[in-house]
Amino acid sequence: MQLEIPRFILQPLVENALYHGVSDDGYVHVDIRLNEELEIKVQDNGVGMTPEKIRQLLNDDPLDGQKVGMGIGMKYVIRILESNYGDRAKFTIKSEIGNGTTVSLSLPVYRGEHPS
Repeated sequence: MQLEIPRFILQPLVENALYHGVSDDGYVHVDIRLNEELEIKVQDNGVGMTPEKIRQLLNDDPLDGQKVGMGIGMKYVIRILESNYGDRAKFTIKSEIGNGTTVSLSLPVYRGEHPS
């Protein structure tokens, strides 16, 4: 089965995990599963994020004192998902300081005709 997803959805998430999350001995794991929806998870074992930082990323708040570019990739992904799927797509971030971050996407799968 071939599924179409918007371009450049995975790249910013993996790039963020590599650039902001992990050190030299860290890992990034990408898991993609097809169930009722297309489920994509990008997980790292890096530094993690505080709940406040996650809230800022998800709510388009300014990230005081952060590196230039922090959050731009995630905000891009969120905007693309909203533009293409509306509220049918889900985007979540789970993180714990010192134990890494998992970013999860859940995208609707259209079998047959694409709904209007």
